[in-house]
Order: sequence, then C-alpha cells, then structure tokens
Amino acid sequence: HSANPPSVPGVLELLADDFATHNYDLKHLVRSIVLTHAYQLSSRQTDNRASLSADPGDFAAATLRPLTPRQFALSLVLATGDDAFAATTSDADRIAAYRAAEKQVAELPAMLDSTVDGYRPGVGEALFLSNNPLVQKRCLPERDNLAARLAGTKRTAARLDLAFRTLLGRVPTASERVALASAPPADLIWILMTSVEFRFNH
Repeated sequence: HSANPPSVPGVLELLADDFATHNYDLKHLVRSIVLTHAYQLSSRQTDNRASLSADPGDFAAATLRPLTPRQFALSLVLATGDDAFAATTSDADRIAAYRAAEKQVAELPAMLDSTVDGYRPGVGEALFLSNNPLVQKRCLPERDNLAARLAGTKRTAARLDLAFRTLLGRVPTASERVALASAPPADLIWILMTSVEFRFNH
C-alpha cells in the first residue's frame, strides 16, 4: 500500500514506464522481471562475507519458501505427466494444457497443509503423499507420462538424469546416483516428488 516504504525505491515506477512504453506487453514485462539479478538469485548464499546478512531485504539470496498447496498439486501433475506443454505451439494450446492440468488437481490442494509462516508439513500431508491413490497414480506408467519414459530408459545414468531434471531441475549428485541406482521408476518418482527440495520454491 502507499504508506509502505518500498525496499528499492523507483523500481515500480521504472517497470510501469517500461510497460507503457512497450504498449502494455505482458510478455515483455515478465521477461524484464525474470532476467533481473534479484529474480535469479539462488536460495543458497554462496558469499559468506560477514557484511552480507541473510535478511531478505538485503537481496543477498532468494527467500526459501514452500509451494502453496495449489502450486504443489500443479507441480506434481505437470512434472509427472506426459509433457503436454512441450507439444504446444500456440498460446491457445498452452492455455488449454494448463486448464487441463488444473482440472486434474482440483481435489488435491484441500488435502495438503497450508503454507503459512513457519510452515512444517504435518502427519496428514505425509500420509496423503504416501497412501492416496491420486498421488500413487502419478508414479505409474501411462501413455507417455514420466513413469513410462523412465521405464523406457535402459541406461541407469540417463534414467536418473531424466528423473532429476524433470522433478528437481538439476542432475543428481554422485552420492544420489549411488543411492538411487537400483530404484524402480515408480519409487524414484515418489522419492523425488515427496522430497523437501520439490516441496519448496528455491
């Protein structure tokens, strides 16, 4: 609100002027924001100088925060699905694919813990992710979903790379490769999608 002092004065005005200059192009606005250094910060602070605090207002690192129940449910469906977005060629196709994903997760958010300040996942969410048929189905091969693609990948290293890149956006570490080398596709998906790393926005 207007009485709340901005953490970085002038940024809102700069973005507003740029937005108007580019004929109110939302894609340009989003691109301008996501290409900034502040947006791309990792939650891991690599510079350990004492002069840099962990205060979010210092923008030394991104704030680690849990996905909302809706974000988490959508992430489960999109990451374990058939990669419908890769086949889209137009905005209309992408919107249709997103709406289809939203329908698939309509029941899930209510079964997940609210991500309020000081969030800690509870027993109810843990039991839901362990036993619910809707979650278990995401780990089983079906058409061209992630489980089917993993089952069709014979080389262990390639299978682990595919699972980690799809679910966590990175390649596995050496120790993770050793620990998960013999995990069947369904177990591999479940382990990664119920991990703390998947549950939080880094």
